[in-house]
Formats: sequence, structure tokens, C-alpha cells
Amino acid sequence: MGLLDFLFGKKKSKTVSFSGSNSPKDNDEFYHANNDIVEGMRFSATLQLQVPLKVLEHHGEVFNGLPSEAPKYGDMSQGIWMPNLDDRFTILEKGSTCSSDVGSVEPSKYLPFLIHFRKIVESEKTGDEKLKLFLKMKDLPEFCDFWLKHNERGDYFYMKYVYGTLINIPGVSPQVLFDMGFRNSNELNDKSDNFWLDMKGIGKAKLKKIIEYYAS
Repeated sequence: MGLLDFLFGKKKSKTVSFSGSNSPKDNDEFYHANNDIVEGMRFSATLQLQVPLKVLEHHGEVFNGLPSEAPKYGDMSQGIWMPNLDDRFTILEKGSTCSSDVGSVEPSKYLPFLIHFRKIVESEKTGDEKLKLFLKMKDLPEFCDFWLKHNERGDYFYMKYVYGTLINIPGVSPQVLFDMGFRNSNELNDKSDNFWLDMKGIGKAKLKKIIEYYAS
């Protein structure tokens, strides 16, 4: 069966489609039925900040074998194996994009950002040392656009990767708390109502949310 027949739907396989949710037997069957255009499996990592470095580093890896025999890298939320099409399809991959936690991106550009980010997160450095590395990272020309996109989704998005739950206190800027010398929300558990109300931008409505946060 030729390439054009496959592209325009004339090629029929025994299974409807390949899917990570299929049984291993079904995906193996799909693989065999399409072996004239499929050459192994390619690992596609989920391109998001929370995905571990050990998974991200396998993105794009090709495994020459059945889907059921492919190595396991993390769980399905962190990445899946997909059919790797032969060289006739490479023209379709040029300039291709995929979804991520900052929208549609080119993997070849966004993956280095994620790997750099996760190396800092997973290092043995202290929180203060990690913060300094993040502040250097955001100014690197190859990463600044992605950094800005993340920041648009939440100021100081990186802080939770430095000081844990600090960023989760509702209505409170993590940078303000950091400048006050706090590093984790647990350090603020016993603060009085007046402590919060004395902070700029904190009123009775936000105070109520803070109290509910610590009560939960």
C-alpha cells in the first residue's frame, strides 16, 4: 500500500487507531498491520514543568520493537509511546508543534527550557540557591519568551518549586512573603489576623480566604 493511500484513508488497519489507552495486544496488532509505514515507536514526553527530568530526557527516543515491549518512562500522564513513521513522513514533521503548559510550542525549542528548569528543581541545592539560578535562567535569551508566558499564567510561578507551598496562600504575593524572610506557608500558620491585615492589599475578604486555607 502506498503513502498516498495511507494519507487519504485508503489503507485499513485491523484496529481503528493507535492509542495509549488501548490494550497492548491492540497496539501490537496496529503496529503489525501498518509495518510498511511504521518504523518502531517514538517516545513523546508531556511538555510541562512538573514532568520529571528522567522522563523529559527520553523525549524523541525511538524504540525498534512492539509497543508492548517499549520501556516504561513515568506514567501515561508524563509521556507515551507513539508510532514512528518512516522517512517518507519526515516532511510532515518539519516545523511541527505540540501542546504544552504554555500553549502550542516547537518541542526542539521548549524541551531545553524544561530540562534546564527541572535540573534546577531536582538539584540538591538549597531553596535560596535554586531561586538565584531561576532568576538567572529567566534572563537567558533562549528562555526569556517561555519564562514570560509562564509568568502570565501566574506571577512567581517558579516559587512553588523553590519553597514548596508558599505560593499557594490565596491572595498573598509569594515575593512579599519571601522579602519578609518566610520560605514556607507552614511558617505562617499561627500568625494573627492583624499580621495579615497590616500587609498591603489584604482586607477582610482576603483574610477570610487565608483563614479558610489554613483551616482546610
